[in-house]
Order: sequence, then structure tokens, then C-alpha cells
Amino acid sequence: YAKDQLRMTTASIDAINGAIADIDAQIRAIQGETAEEIARARAPLLDAAAQVMTETLADIFQSLEQSIRQSQQRLQSVLDFQRNLETQIAQLQGSSAVAALANSRYAQASGAVRDYNAGLTNQSVRDVDLEMKLLGDLQTAIMDRYNAEQALLQEQVQAQADALNQHLQQEIEAINAATAARVQAINDALEADIKARQKADEAVIKAHQKADEAVIKSQQKAYDKEIKALQNKHDIELAGLQKELDAANRLKDAIKNIADYAKSLLLGPQSTLSPEARLAEARRQYEDLRARAGGGDAEAISQITNASDAYLEAAKQYYGSSTQYQNIFDGVRQAMEQIGGMSAPDPNSIQSRIDVLRESQSAEIE
Repeated sequence: YAKDQLRMTTASIDAINGAIADIDAQIRAIQGETAEEIARARAPLLDAAAQVMTETLADIFQSLEQSIRQSQQRLQSVLDFQRNLETQIAQLQGSSAVAALANSRYAQASGAVRDYNAGLTNQSVRDVDLEMKLLGDLQTAIMDRYNAEQALLQEQVQAQADALNQHLQQEIEAINAATAARVQAINDALEADIKARQKADEAVIKAHQKADEAVIKSQQKAYDKEIKALQNKHDIELAGLQKELDAANRLKDAIKNIADYAKSLLLGPQSTLSPEARLAEARRQYEDLRARAGGGDAEAISQITNASDAYLEAAKQYYGSSTQYQNIFDGVRQAMEQIGGMSAPDPNSIQSRIDVLRESQSAEIE
């Protein structure tokens, strides 16, 4: 575009020079006029030609300046597109790639500021627009690096917490499996012992059917005593195993509380997350519990209200009383109403089943 403008300018100047030459020829062709008259006739024409040339050059310089400004804007658009593309690629690659890109951009921005300061001298004219742009780029790079490092730290903490939870869950499952196996083994041994003793006692009773009633009663009493002793032994062993099972459950609850505490650190006053990252973490915990509570998970139902409060508090701090916060509030309220309207199992029905099972076990022992 600039080359076209220069060609047009050259053509205009050539046309003006030709017009001046034609004027000179016409003036020289005039007969009988003096040199002073010729100069007077030529002066207005030369002034008009100079005015046309001045206006033409001004238009050309203005067009060149506008063309340069448009080229700079297009170049900035290309650079912005490139930065957005780099950011999207890093996000697909993970938090480490985002942090590396943020550190690289911080190094570029700080290097540009150092280079600018190094080029300044006492006689230099300070470019205020350039300085504001460099400082703005540096501030953006600092915030991007801070957010990227916080996201990477959060991901590492979450990975460690997940690994700890998985390890502890495996230990709890191993304890429960070992306890269940021991209970089953004791039950099997007790059942076999009872059957063996019953068989032996039945043989003795059969062999002494003709004995007097006192002997039979004595033997029956001894038999009942043995059964009761075996039952007491069984109850003691089961009570001990129940204590172990209760201890294992308490350990499981304590471990779960630690895991919940680890999650709450991300949202509490001690959290190092930015308000935006804290809102994202609160939303993630709330949506996870809401999905499990909707499926009837009793543990999730017991925790959903605390997660909802944390989510609303983080949204309130980030959005204030804006429309975004109102939308989040309405969504949480509707979810709570939906979960609160769910049907729970009938405790009386479950208790009836337990009573029937106990009566059946008592009948089998008798």
C-alpha cells in the first residue's frame, strides 16, 4: 500500500513539473512582453503548483501513517492469537506445562523491561506508551505465573491426598477382611465343636436310656452347662472381635476426617489459593457430593450442607451480590430441595427383619 502511494506521489509531481514546463513555454511564446511581466505571470502559477504539491505530500504522509498503524494492529492481533494458542496447548498438556509457559512469559516480560532500561540515557526521550505496555505485560506475566504455580501446587497436594487415602483404604480393607475371616473361622470351629459334642452326648444318652431319671437329669444339666459355656465363650470371642471391628471403623472414620480436613484446607482461611482457584475447588467438592448424594450415598448426604455453605461463601467472596452469585445460590437451593425430598428406607421395616433373624438364630440354638 505504501509503495502504491509513493508511485501515485511521483506521478503527481511529474504531472506538476510538466504543467510548469507548459506554462513556461506559453510564457515564452508571448510576444512583446517584458521579463518582468513574464515573471509576474509565472509567479501565481508556481505558487499554485507548490500548494498542490504540499497538499499531495501531506495526504501521502497521512496515508502512510494510517497504513503503519493498521499494520501494527494486525501484528498485535497475530501475537494475541499466538499467545492464546500457546495457552490452550499448555492447558491440554497439564499444570506443569502451564507453569513452564508462565515462567517463560515472565522471563520474556522482565527481559524486555531490562532491555528498555538499559537502552535509556540521560538524553533519551522516554516513551510513556511503551513503558506502560511493558509494565502491563510484566504485571500480567507475574499474575499468570502465580496462578499457574498455585494450580500446580494444588494438583500436587490433591495427588498426595488421593495416594494417602488409597493406601489407608487398602489397609482398612485388609483389616476388615482379616477380621471377617477370623470370625468365620471361630464360627465354623464352634459349630463343629457343638455338633461333635451333641453327637457324643446323644450316643451317651442313647446308651443310658434305661438309667434312672436322676442320672438323665444330671447328664442333661451337664450338657446344658457345656452348651452355655460354649455359648459364653462364643459370645466373649465375638465381643472381642466386635471391639476390633469398632476400632477399625473408628480408624476408618478418623482417616476419613483427615482426608476431609485436607480438602477443607483448600477452602479455609489458611488456604494459599487465589479467590478464583478457591471458588473452583469449592465448586468441585460441592458437585462431587451432590452427585453422590443424588444416588443415595448417606455419607455424601451428611456432608452436602457443609460443602454447599463453602461453595456459596467462595462464590459470595468472588462475585459479591452479582447475577452470577444469584444463579449459583438458586442452583444450590434447588439441589438441596431435591435431595431433601428423597425417600429414605423405613427403619421399622429394617428392625422387623433384625427381630426375625434373631428369633431364627435362637430357635436354631435351642
